[in-house]
Amino acid sequence: MPADQPGARTLSSTKQEPAAVSQSPVVMAISATTIVQVLSSLIALGVPVLAPAIAADLGMDPELIGYYPGILYSAALAICIIGDPLLSLVRPMLRSLVCVLISIVGLALLLGASLPFFILGALMIGLGYGPIVPSTSQILSARTPGRHANLIFSLKQSGAPLGGILAGIIVPFLVGYAGGWTGAIEVVAVGGVLVLLALSPLTPRLDKGVTPLRSAGMLAPIKAVLAVPSLRQLVIMSSSYGGMQLCLGAFLTVYLVHVLNLDFGLAGLVFGVSQAAGMIGRLVWGYVADRFFTPKTLMAFLGFAMAASAFLVAAFSAEWPFWAILVVSAAYGGTAMGWNGVLLAEVARIAPPGETGRVTSGVMSANYAGVIVGPLLFTAIAYVMGTQRAGFILIGIITALSACTSFRVRTSRDEAEIQGSAKF
Repeated sequence: MPADQPGARTLSSTKQEPAAVSQSPVVMAISATTIVQVLSSLIALGVPVLAPAIAADLGMDPELIGYYPGILYSAALAICIIGDPLLSLVRPMLRSLVCVLISIVGLALLLGASLPFFILGALMIGLGYGPIVPSTSQILSARTPGRHANLIFSLKQSGAPLGGILAGIIVPFLVGYAGGWTGAIEVVAVGGVLVLLALSPLTPRLDKGVTPLRSAGMLAPIKAVLAVPSLRQLVIMSSSYGGMQLCLGAFLTVYLVHVLNLDFGLAGLVFGVSQAAGMIGRLVWGYVADRFFTPKTLMAFLGFAMAASAFLVAAFSAEWPFWAILVVSAAYGGTAMGWNGVLLAEVARIAPPGETGRVTSGVMSANYAGVIVGPLLFTAIAYVMGTQRAGFILIGIITALSACTSFRVRTSRDEAEIQGSAKF
């Protein structure tokens, strides 16, 4: 039975959410949420692409731009933890569009051309970026056919790396086309507003029938996650896997150039292959989780696989053939960047009725914490040991240990949760 016909089995239909939800076309929901993910990611990741030009024009120390990810993810973490009273005021699709608009305003603040405006802009972009995944997950969980949940959530999450790829392609072109970084920001901001206007007519239909969140206090997402043992396992994975993912993005190119003395162009090629593998991996692992393995089993496998890949990266040497470096880096990207959709689909499956958005906020707050702490641990151990190889080894060990949480002995309470939230 098609998923958009009355009676089709969706994540929400087993949670006794209004039947009207299942009548909205699944394709429309996937398309709209993916576009939102792409646009949000394009804005957030476009700033680091512009960083050299911004630093040169403002006479800033380029190293100051390196604080941008920390500012962005700290703001995203804060809004996920304490923003429940504010986020519950509007339904998820409208909330998604408002959040992207906040990020666009943050991007525009960079035009203030000073360090205070840069910091404020980064904070605004982070505040808009943080609620995007919980909001879009809430929309999809109300419509997603259970048998395709992992693939559909993975498809939506592929919008994040796609936004990063577009930022790397479009933003440098706009700098030349528009006559500088300010012109590039103006074009991206105006284009983003136009996309939001194009999506706005879909908002009432996508929000129709979705159970609205009711504020449960500033720490409600954390409390919601801690109340369910099986969600606590996902929190651990989300945190460590998120740290692994950002370490891949932040350190792989630098490592290849500075430690292996690889040509910058070749290092960029390796990085690009890892990113492309991550995008493909999200779709592949989503399909695999729907067809062959339970999500938690697959998540554990991906944890061990990305840890092994990190260990192999640490073992790179000048004697390694270039093709081998490419293969390992592709495996690294395909696992360290490919797990997100599977985890989010599992969060939606376990979440109590009407709580998908709030529970996803709690899980994502752990992810953002890992994104902040992971690179700090990597940098600290690399400094102490005098090599970035130690950083890859440490982050690999942490990831492997978190993957082991999937093998925790199941309790009677876990069994009751599974039966009470059986959505597949």
